Amino acid sequence: MIKLMKRWWSYTTAKLTGAFNEAADPKVQLEQAIQEAQDQHRRLKEQAANVIANQKQTEIRLNRTMEEYEKISSNARQAVLMADDAMKKGDDGSITLYFQKDSPGKGLESNWLPAPNGPFYMLMRVYWPEKAFLDGSWKLPAIQKAK
Repeated sequence: MIKLMKRWWSYTTAKLTGAFNEAADPKVQLEQAIQEAQDQHRRLKEQAANVIANQKQTEIRLNRTMEEYEKISSNARQAVLMADDAMKKGDDGSITLYFQKDSPGKGLESNWLPAPNGPFYMLMRVYWPEKAFLDGSWKLPAIQKAK
């Protein structure tokens, strides 16, 4: 019974909608279609403007971030060079590095690399090694425990 009522309602709605559309003035329908197309065009223009504005904002943020990165990178590079220049060298030109928890003293802090209290291990990274390192003729100096 419910199915029958639903079908009857669907047929009646379709019949009335069709009759209304047939009786409608074509000029009014055309004006409504034009108005709907204009509204859709306006919405699309607004969406396009929003997309372009978001793209511009993203580009501005990216440019700012890149400028900050370049400044930080430059500062880090300068700090590494200054730290390298600040290292105290021995009479023979050698460099003694201090890996320990406590400062080795005021005059040696530029050669101090703080390490944890207790056991630790060290790694050596070699960037663009020279031939002596590659063929094994250069050896890493022995690590000596300070007394």
